[in-house]
Amino acid sequence: MKDAEYALLTVGSVSGTAREVIDELRKEGKKVGLIKLKAIRPLPADELKKACVKLKGLAVIDRHASLGFGGALTNDIKSALAGEKAKVEGFVSGSAEGT
Repeated sequence: MKDAEYALLTVGSVSGTAREVIDELRKEGKKVGLIKLKAIRPLPADELKKACVKLKGLAVIDRHASLGFGGALTNDIKSALAGEKAKVEGFVSGSAEGT
């Protein structure tokens, strides 16, 4: 994250794959970083703001979608970073169905 302009925020098992992708992108000279949340509740808002202070954009991989509301984690992150310069975009990944 030291010189990152863009970052990916993950939780759980997808973080390992994301770390490999970020490492490859950094080898190509891209200024990207990874933020891996270890806990969602309570959301570490102050630490998150510090990590994102220099970012232009943050992509959040969400594992849960609230119909009509978007990704639940993405909305929490957007609230925590309200007023900051980083644009937050969410992406829902995985299945929320138990079938």
